[in-house]
Formats: sequence, structure tokens, C-alpha cells
Amino acid sequence: MFLEGKEFKSVWNAAHLWAGYDPELTDPNALPNEVRDYIHWFIVGHFRGELPLRRKWLLIDCSDESLFNGLLSITTWVKLRRCLSKNAFDKTFLDSLRIARGELIRWCHKEFRAPPPFWLPEAINGESSKNNDGNEDTSWYDTFPERDKQRITMLEIARQLWEQNQTLSYHDIYDHDAMAKYGYTSKFSFEVFKKWASRFAPEAAKAPGRRPQSKN
Repeated sequence: MFLEGKEFKSVWNAAHLWAGYDPELTDPNALPNEVRDYIHWFIVGHFRGELPLRRKWLLIDCSDESLFNGLLSITTWVKLRRCLSKNAFDKTFLDSLRIARGELIRWCHKEFRAPPPFWLPEAINGESSKNNDGNEDTSWYDTFPERDKQRITMLEIARQLWEQNQTLSYHDIYDHDAMAKYGYTSKFSFEVFKKWASRFAPEAAKAPGRRPQSKN
């Protein structure tokens, strides 16, 4: 189909390209962590009802009462659950699921992520990503409002701190020296931070009654 690549990509290809890997060269039984993370992110977004997926160009919708679409959606749901819970990455199946460009970019903005580079305008139109000075064109960054840039920075710092130490609580992260210096926490309340950061927080941080540790 002529829209393939420009307006649609498979879940398998999108995850690989975004992570910087060749979709044809990886082992489904030993995927790089970055590829696995993107696939899981797509699935979670779909289960939240915020990132539509298509199979054989049909929108997956479990509420559809038609027999064919109902069976297709249920079968897809079961396979997605298996992928998410058991890390069972079926290349053929994931390559049959498609994401639309506009829907993924809207999802990125909602999640405070930069859009994937393969769907930036110059990549779609086959234009050079270099500006007149020969440097990489980073004008896509200017499309984000200043407050969104601050949110992205804060959440990325939180994510990296939790990757380093999963025993830290929400308060530990929010009050961390790195967050105070670079994370714009003075502009966002603790409750707002906690709500946004919940997608990155480990289970230990979500446990009731957690007390902050001493600052690192």
C-alpha cells in the first residue's frame, strides 16, 4: 500500500527504527531492551484506549459487535497480553499490527516524548535532515511548548534515577538534588509530579506508607 512507511508502520518496524536497530537483524527471543520497551509502550497505550492499532488495515476494536472484527480483536488482545506479560515477541504477529503516524505523534505529545525521527517531515519527504550549515536540523524541538519541555526534562530525570535505584520513593525522587537543580520541580507540585511519574515508578515506590530516604 502506498501509505506504508509514510503514514503507517508496523509495531515491529516502528519499535526497531525508533530504538536504532534493523528490524530484519534482531532475534525475537533476545530483543534489545530498547526495542522491547517501545513494543511494551505501544501495547500499554493501546490497552489504555489512547493508541489505536490496526491489523490487516482494520482498526482493532473489542467493542465492535461484528463477528469477524470481534474475533480479530479478541485474538489480537490475547497475543498482546502474552507479549506484555511473558515477553513473547512474535515477529510475524507484531509485523502485522500497524500504527498511524498522526496517532502516534499525538500519543507522543500526551506522554511528553519527542516524536520518532523517522516520522519527522524531512524523513517522510525524503529531505535532508541537515540545515544550511550542514548540521542536524533540530527544529522539531521548537514545536514543543516551554512547559512541555520542562515536564519532559523532569520525567526523564525521574526515570533515570529510578533506573539507578528502584528503592527510591516518589519523595526521594522529587527532593533529589538532581531534580532540584535540573528538573523544574519548583514549577510543579509534588502531587502533579507523582501523577505524571507513576508510569515510570517501580512497584516499591507505589507501596503505601513509603517514607523518604535520606538525600543522595
